Amino acid sequence: MTDSQWEIIKPYFPTARRRQHDLRREVLDAILYVVKTGCQWRMLPGEFAPWRAAHYYFDQWREEGRLQCLLSALRRTVRREAGREGEPSALIIDCQSVQTSRSGGIASFDAYKHVKGRKRHIVTDTQGLPWNVLVHAAGDHESQWALHALKPVESWTDRVETVFADSAYQGLGNEIESDLDWSMSIVEPEGEKSGFSVDPKR
Repeated sequence: MTDSQWEIIKPYFPTARRRQHDLRREVLDAILYVVKTGCQWRMLPGEFAPWRAAHYYFDQWREEGRLQCLLSALRRTVRREAGREGEPSALIIDCQSVQTSRSGGIASFDAYKHVKGRKRHIVTDTQGLPWNVLVHAAGDHESQWALHALKPVESWTDRVETVFADSAYQGLGNEIESDLDWSMSIVEPEGEKSGFSVDPKR
């Protein structure tokens, strides 16, 4: 990351001990590399922090909620720079089936999309900023996991009133209204959709 980017996010991480290099930044650079490339921790190039340290701090910061706190702050900043409220009043939920490797982790067959692997439930605001991601077996229907994907957002913002979704989520309106006190609006996509995209809201 650049020096200016680091200055913005540095306050969200514990102060490093006195050392020649700032381990916090080295670790975060390593985490971002793993997220972007999908490589194994052990395969981190030598210019990053040692993989054991990077993995340790990733687990620690995740458990402490520091990464979620950082993401929330960045979302608020981006929204306000666009002239919006810091937190959304509407969310969009969608699901994407992805093929996985032959072994390891949860996986099953999505008969509708003819994909053996996993599904990613993605919750965004109407600007496309991610609010939650949930991964489960591809054979499970969207309706089984939608509430699990939406529920955590309730603890991060109290402004949400509406959730936009496609017809795969038809029939969940009463459950979402009962559990979250949000309304659901079903929106049909415009034309053919390839991969994940933010559907236009009604």
